[in-house]
Amino acid sequence: MDSPPFNFYLSLCFHVVGLCYGKGLLPADSMVGEVSHNVTFTIVNPPSTPFRVVAWTTNGTNVITSGGSGADDIGTGYVGRITLNSTTGSLELRNLVLSDTGEYVVTILAVGQPKEGTATLRVYERISSAKLTISPNPPIIEGGSVTLTCDASGSISNRDWRKDGQPLSPSERIIFSEDNKTVSISPLNLTDSGIFLCHLANLLSNENASYNLTVNLKGSTQGGPNVGAIVGGSLGAVAVVAVTAIGVVAAMKKGCFKKITSGGSTVSNTGESSTNGGGKGGNQELNYADITQFQKRDGGSVQLGNLGISSTEYATVRVNNRPGQPT
Repeated sequence: MDSPPFNFYLSLCFHVVGLCYGKGLLPADSMVGEVSHNVTFTIVNPPSTPFRVVAWTTNGTNVITSGGSGADDIGTGYVGRITLNSTTGSLELRNLVLSDTGEYVVTILAVGQPKEGTATLRVYERISSAKLTISPNPPIIEGGSVTLTCDASGSISNRDWRKDGQPLSPSERIIFSEDNKTVSISPLNLTDSGIFLCHLANLLSNENASYNLTVNLKGSTQGGPNVGAIVGGSLGAVAVVAVTAIGVVAAMKKGCFKKITSGGSTVSNTGESSTNGGGKGGNQELNYADITQFQKRDGGSVQLGNLGISSTEYATVRVNNRPGQPT
């Protein structure tokens, strides 16, 4: 006699990281698992008579078949990762991987009609290291184009974009990729400047990434100074100031110090100096470059301090801008 169709569904309670998704006497529609964690399919209302066969499959592939006269038949990739409760038919699946996602079907053959239950498992990896990058690199110029890319590690189900706290929508100038991973803007307007935020999410986790975009006026140089130029210029200025300070100290030790004051007058000092403390030295003249000092933030300028105190001052050097020669 033919067996009746498998149309009696078991009531299943699904435990995922301590959570139960059971729906009473009806099978649970879906469950969520996390990579490297475990999940248990628990049969709530098993048959009261001994099982002849218990079989679990996913996407048409055998997970485990138990019963009959032979040993359990465990599917490829599940050895060492599953435990079947032969009394209830419940199945534990350990060390989840993304490929464990799929529809799981359990069939129990006992005295009387076969019984069956189904559920869908979705496995996710938590999102981490979210970042938002742009291309090309700054400066970004009005009238040009830019592409913003939002990416992260983990399983990404959704990406939502915002600009200055408001939802970002596609337009003739703003083009989204099919997966919302990138947003391209062309041609750029000055009003495109602002904070772009990308929200990434799945059923287990979510993260945000943001970028403050500055669109510069066409023809301007507001892309930010070259770092190398800043470092090189500062080091050059410091070197000039240091050399000048050394020259001043050397001149004072020799007994002559000549300085051009801000008013243009000349102050000279001639003294005596020798290696043994005696002897008269000749007139010495110190020639040095015209150094126009940086202004401080408060509007003042760097002043010459006590030569006995170590400090660092910054100044610029004006080339070919010599003061009048002292008389």
